[in-house]
Amino acid sequence: MRLLVAWILTSACVLAQGPGPTLEEIREWSSTRLQAKQGEFKKSLDANCKTLRNAPHGSTSEPAVVAFANVASNAGLFPQILIDRMAVETDQNLRLWIADALAATKDPSVATLLIERATKQPDDLAPILVRVAGRIDSPTVTFALAELTKGASSPAVTAEAVLALAKRNGSGAIDAARANLRHGDMRVRRASAEALGLLTTSKEDIESLRKLATTAPEPEVRLTALRALARFGNNLDVLKALHDALGMADAATVEASMDALTTAGSKDLTPKLLLNVVKSGPPDLRIRAAKLMLSLGSIEGVKFIAAKERSDADKNLEDRDLQVVAGDRCREVGWYAGAMVYYDRALSLRGNAAQTNIIRVCIARCYARMRRFDDAKKKLKEANYPNLRAFADDADFADMRESPAHRDLFR
Repeated sequence: MRLLVAWILTSACVLAQGPGPTLEEIREWSSTRLQAKQGEFKKSLDANCKTLRNAPHGSTSEPAVVAFANVASNAGLFPQILIDRMAVETDQNLRLWIADALAATKDPSVATLLIERATKQPDDLAPILVRVAGRIDSPTVTFALAELTKGASSPAVTAEAVLALAKRNGSGAIDAARANLRHGDMRVRRASAEALGLLTTSKEDIESLRKLATTAPEPEVRLTALRALARFGNNLDVLKALHDALGMADAATVEASMDALTTAGSKDLTPKLLLNVVKSGPPDLRIRAAKLMLSLGSIEGVKFIAAKERSDADKNLEDRDLQVVAGDRCREVGWYAGAMVYYDRALSLRGNAAQTNIIRVCIARCYARMRRFDDAKKKLKEANYPNLRAFADDADFADMRESPAHRDLFR
């Protein structure tokens, strides 16, 4: 490994500053120091892994950050130890942390080792090793991934290699995806469909994906192919396939179609079909369908979702609580302009000061989501928030916190 070689050379140079050691003495001294460092790393690894096992992958908590840094700082020196740890570790969360540490080395020799080990590991670990190797940029790694797509290893490895090669748009990636689209193993076909969706512009490939999305016998392949059609919304046959999928009784199919339509949806055609999902589709997907309609320029879905609350508020114009309930419901489904109508109405009615400030905060949330940051700031000031530190982690103000003119208000 590059880091290991550099460490040995540095150590040797330090020793060489003394009176003329022999080459054999330098080697022995370096080996002794390396073994000591390896022992220290193994000793600390258990404690660091315990911390990472209990921290959600990607956590930014201080213990997790420190533990990860300790592991990553030695990953280039001792990748074999970390791969061995992944092999005996059953906790997938910890495996992902270790994978990140190995990827952070950016060392092609580490990637080569990962690929070599992947061909000898069970299916629960081998794809992770290939995926990590795919995150390390090197022509050598690209070539090795391309070789894996030819099917000499297990289907799990082949599938991950096809996808890893596609994600880096490596040489031969699209040919590998095409060649494996009819592979005998469902996992490889599914990965090939996803890979084609990332790369192709060919009408023939798009038609192959459309057929898979509508006729593949395995639901996993169909759903992946549906999602892979996201880039091809300008193809009317593709759009029809995605629209037809919205009418299926199977919630997973409807969800996959909506995933694709988030990108591929037509402002003129898609909202009408999504409205059917809002009204009578799988219950867990109705609000999402309404939000997707909103992103395509139609408020009909969110109006339907919030119909009862809006009706109650409109029939009782002097009831402040009902105005707030209607505003909350509209805001919940992402219809911020609609929510403002009811919050403004509530603010115009008499009520106690505490509730008035809560309403002002709700209005500020809407303004922030609508990127009207100065109005949000003004409304929060009216609610007795001279600074915005109380909202430093609030999702409604995430965009506002990124605004150069407003980010200091949250500190």
